[in-house]
Amino acid sequence: MAVLVQKFGGTSVGDLERIARAATRVKSAVEGGNAVAVVVSAMAGETDRLVGLVHETDPGFDRREYDAVVASGEQVTAGLMALAIEGILMYAVMAIVERRMTRWAHRSGFATGIKLLQAPASLV
Repeated sequence: MAVLVQKFGGTSVGDLERIARAATRVKSAVEGGNAVAVVVSAMAGETDRLVGLVHETDPGFDRREYDAVVASGEQVTAGLMALAIEGILMYAVMAIVERRMTRWAHRSGFATGIKLLQAPASLV
């Protein structure tokens, strides 16, 4: 069994139709006998919107609160992706992984939205 990581960027998960298409790609990989980890970004435009809200609320923001707000975009997408996958595969495990990154797009942030998908023994 191969372990695959499938990464879907903001455009690939930009709306519910695109999330459903991405979930279908995950399903194909799982049905091919692979263990799949799915990494999702925030939906298209969502990170910019959240960053704008932070700057508008407090231009001298604290990085912890900034990270919490901005990471919420990936968390929403991760939840929607898990629901889409569950709808077609009957199982998905959502895990939010927080890993401090030193620099990414000129800011610190969280890598979030990782899903580990492997069929429970009772389904194999």
